[in-house]
Amino acid sequence: KPLTWRSTEPKIKAEIALVHNFYGGAMDISIFPLFEKIDIIQGDSTIDEPVIYSSYIESIGEKSMFIAPPLLENTEMQSCVGDRINLRVTTEECAYFFSTTFLRCHWNMISLWEISLPISLQRTQLRDYVRVKINLEVKLEFLNEKCQRTVITTFTKDFSAGGLQVVMPV
Repeated sequence: KPLTWRSTEPKIKAEIALVHNFYGGAMDISIFPLFEKIDIIQGDSTIDEPVIYSSYIESIGEKSMFIAPPLLENTEMQSCVGDRINLRVTTEECAYFFSTTFLRCHWNMISLWEISLPISLQRTQLRDYVRVKINLEVKLEFLNEKCQRTVITTFTKDFSAGGLQVVMPV
C-alpha cells in the first residue's frame, strides 16, 4: 500500500516513511489504550529537572495518533510542526518511553495534536528490582501432603533480587 502525505515538510515525510517501514504498515497499538493518560517530557533531564505536561490519547490511526493538547497547570504546551516530542505511557506493569514528531494541530469542535506513531519503544519496569526473564532447569525439594520429601524438576520463568519465579507442573 503506497504511503501518501501532502506535507511539504521533508522532515515529516521522512518520519512518516520510517514509521511505516519499521512497522510494515501496521503497529501493535495495544499498549496505547484510548483515553490513557500520557506524559510529555520536555527538557534535558541530565541538565535540569524535566517539565512534564499531561495529556491523553484521543484516537489512533494507521500512521499517527491524536492526543489532547498537553497541559501543565492549565497552560498549554507550545510546539511547532516537526518538533521532536518525548512521551511516557504508564501501565500497571511498566512505563513505555518513546519519541515522536509533532505533525500538526487539528481544530474542530475540540483541539487535537496529531503526532507520529513511535519508531521504537523503551520499556521500563516499575519495581524495586528488575526481573530478568530466563529459562533454567531447577530441582525443587519440598514435603508433599504425606510429609514425604519430594523432588521435582522444572524451569525458572524469571529472576530478580527479590526472588525467582518457577513454572510448576500440573
